[in-house]
Amino acid sequence: MGDRPKSQDDVQNRGAPGSARLGEILGAGLRMGLVAFGGPVAHVALMESDIVHRRGWLDRGHFMDLLALTNLVPGPNSTQMIMHVGFVRGGDLGTWIAGSAFIVPAFLLTLAISVVYVHLGTLPVVESLFYGMKPVIVALILTALVRMAQKDLRHPQAIAIFVLATIAAAMGVAELLVMGIAASWGLVRTIRSNLIPALLPLVAPLAHTDMAVVHPTSLGLLFLRFGATLYGSGYLLIAFIQNDLVYRLGWLTNQQLLDAIAIGQMTPGPILTTATAVGYIVLGLPGAILATTAIFLPSFFLVMAVGRWMDRLRESEIARGILDAVLPAVLGVILVVGYRLAVDALVDPFSTAMALAAVVALWRWKIDALLLILAAGPIGFLWMAWMGS
Repeated sequence: MGDRPKSQDDVQNRGAPGSARLGEILGAGLRMGLVAFGGPVAHVALMESDIVHRRGWLDRGHFMDLLALTNLVPGPNSTQMIMHVGFVRGGDLGTWIAGSAFIVPAFLLTLAISVVYVHLGTLPVVESLFYGMKPVIVALILTALVRMAQKDLRHPQAIAIFVLATIAAAMGVAELLVMGIAASWGLVRTIRSNLIPALLPLVAPLAHTDMAVVHPTSLGLLFLRFGATLYGSGYLLIAFIQNDLVYRLGWLTNQQLLDAIAIGQMTPGPILTTATAVGYIVLGLPGAILATTAIFLPSFFLVMAVGRWMDRLRESEIARGILDAVLPAVLGVILVVGYRLAVDALVDPFSTAMALAAVVALWRWKIDALLLILAAGPIGFLWMAWMGS
């Protein structure tokens, strides 16, 4: 069983981890944060190679147990995975060290690119670069959706929830409300009691908290809510931002949202550092720090809480029933978001061809998403330069 402890109690009873062990956790987190390109699936693969095979901190069975746990609770999967590793290796302090080390490099890189974007984003050269990148972002969302659908849409009930959630999201129903109804149905189906009428009044108010102006407190509370309710995929963050900051509050345009996604995809580490770009665009440096801190903060406490109850949680039929109902709803929301972004990104035959080529490259040839984005920028620039000549 390698370094795997016999139980979570064993982790807590080891006493405070030594500085050498905390230094190792810091090094592992930084390494992942600096080289983990390609999204959550690629992140987990890199972690499995480094944590299980290279460092031998966990055996593969324990690693897969942790991976299963991240799929039962809200929050960014790959970020929570490195936090869980930190918890098992170094308790609560290890959680904070591993998570922070994974997030901070991506935050700093995303912030630097966001500063350049805000100050130079209106120049033709920058517009041309993002003109080429945006179709690739749409292709990334499409391929991610298809891959997740292959896993989670295998049964008639899941397909029905997916279709209904897609229709609801397309009609403008708030994403959190869609997921709340799906979670209620999963709970009802699992425990055989009708709880939807009782839960809806608790969920619905969360979907309506209008705010007139950009204020640090408002921004922080929004991203804190995003971090506490993000379920199934980091791409759901796009739906949350689009619904609240684009359509309801008017703090961003769809074009700025696409640009923020592109910035987040250009850096290693968690995809949720898109929040850094959004925060900077909306409120400058304080906004970037506030949005990033707020969206990741719930995961630290969640990992420390559920890490102590891992075995019991994984055996819970209620938790599995809720998960089975929520994931198809998440896919429906992502489909609607992808369509809305495609309308803004695929504006001519060239951008449409770029998106189709990116889908083929991602799906058939497994080309790294970062390479596609970095290549698409110059291609868009050259195309617009040629068309303008």
